[in-house]
Amino acid sequence: MNKKTRMLIICSILFMGSLTVADISSVKLIQTSIFGLDVLVPLGTIAFALTFLATDVVSEVFGRATALNVLGFGVLMRLITWGYFFFSIGNLDGNVFGFSTPEFWTTDNQASYSFVLGSSMSIFIAGFVAIIISSLNDIYVFHYFKRKDEGKNRFWMRNNISTIFSQVINSLLFISIAYATIMPVKGILMAVAGQVIVKFMFAIFDTPLAYLMRNYAQEKEYWFKFWTADFWKG
Repeated sequence: MNKKTRMLIICSILFMGSLTVADISSVKLIQTSIFGLDVLVPLGTIAFALTFLATDVVSEVFGRATALNVLGFGVLMRLITWGYFFFSIGNLDGNVFGFSTPEFWTTDNQASYSFVLGSSMSIFIAGFVAIIISSLNDIYVFHYFKRKDEGKNRFWMRNNISTIFSQVINSLLFISIAYATIMPVKGILMAVAGQVIVKFMFAIFDTPLAYLMRNYAQEKEYWFKFWTADFWKG
C-alpha cells in the first residue's frame, strides 16, 4: 500500500470516526471564559473540527469528487449510527424487541443510557443538517481558491478560509437546531460564540498538520521537516 492510499484511508476513518465521537460527546457542554467572553462549548467541538481537516487534505490530494465521496459515506455512517442508537435504547424498561434486560440493569442505568443516546438523537439531527451544508461549503470553497490560486503556494490560505467560513455556518446551524428547545437564547448565543472561537483557533493550529498529511500522501522526502521551506510549498 502506497502512502497516498494509506492517507486516504486515514482521512476517511478520521472523518467518520470524528462524526460519531462528536455526536455522543456534544451532549455535554462546558462553560468557560475565552478572551474575557463567557461561552458554552459542546465537548464534541474539537472532534467535529477534525472532519474539516480530513476533507481539506482529501480535497488537496485527491480532488473534489473524492472529498464528496468521503462526505457521502460519512453521512451514511451517521444514519447507521443513529439507527443503532435508536434500536439499542429500547422501551422505557430497556427491553429491546421483547428481550428483557438483566436484573442489575436498573431504571437509573436505563435513564442515564437514554439521556446520553436519546439526547444525541436531537444532536444527530442537528449535526446531520449542519455537516451536509457546512462540509459541502468547505469542499466547494476550498476548490474555488485552489483553482483561483493555482501555483501560488497558498494551501494554508484555502485550508483556513474554507474551514473557518464553513465552521461558522456549521456552528450556527448545529447549535440553533440541537439546543433550541432546551436552552434560552442567551445560552444558544454563548454556545455559538464558544464553538466559533474554539473552531477558529483549531483551524489555525491544524495548518501544520494539514501540510504534514498532504506531504506524506504526496510522498515527499521532506514530508515531516516542518522547519524547512520545502515543507510549506504548494
